[in-house]
Amino acid sequence: MAELEYINLAVNSVAKIEGLKRCESLQKLDLTLNFIEIEDLQESIEHLEWCPRLSELYLTGNPCTDWPGCTEYVIAMVESLQRYNGEEVSKSQRLQAKTKLPQLTKELE
Repeated sequence: MAELEYINLAVNSVAKIEGLKRCESLQKLDLTLNFIEIEDLQESIEHLEWCPRLSELYLTGNPCTDWPGCTEYVIAMVESLQRYNGEEVSKSQRLQAKTKLPQLTKELE
């Protein structure tokens, strides 16, 4: 799986992001319409550290996206992201998200 570049798990009852340790080449991960809850967001995003080339992530329709800080948290934590939920991540958006990261992390805890 080291050469896998795209995983589409949309509409698959996924509750947590995990098991990506050997996906070093993963560039796009689509988890649209799954069941990732806010309680599992921090741990799930930490699993994406194993994907240094991840440039696109889709979490649209997951319960965690109901949290107002979700987008900023994900953008701050996954530094390689260029697109999140189909929208381009700008440098200013990433900088603003990084600035808010301590506050967002406290909210999650």
